[in-house]
Amino acid sequence: MTRLVVDSALKEKLCNADETIEFCDDAGHILGYFHLAQNMQAAPSPGGWRSPLSVEEIQRRRQEPRTGRTLAAIMKDLEAK
Repeated sequence: MTRLVVDSALKEKLCNADETIEFCDDAGHILGYFHLAQNMQAAPSPGGWRSPLSVEEIQRRRQEPRTGRTLAAIMKDLEAK
């Protein structure tokens, strides 16, 4: 993850927001969305969906060992058939 340090003026705007903030460039193209970390469980995403998983469940799943095969291995098997 990349960390971006904001100045105090922007920090105040972000911390005083009571809903999702949409970041756009000067041409109006959406760059992303901002949610206060403390509100992540309470606020739905900009698209209106919520994850059915709790924060704890997401963290647990991130700790599980990764399994599976690479795309190259799958392609090799498919080409052999």
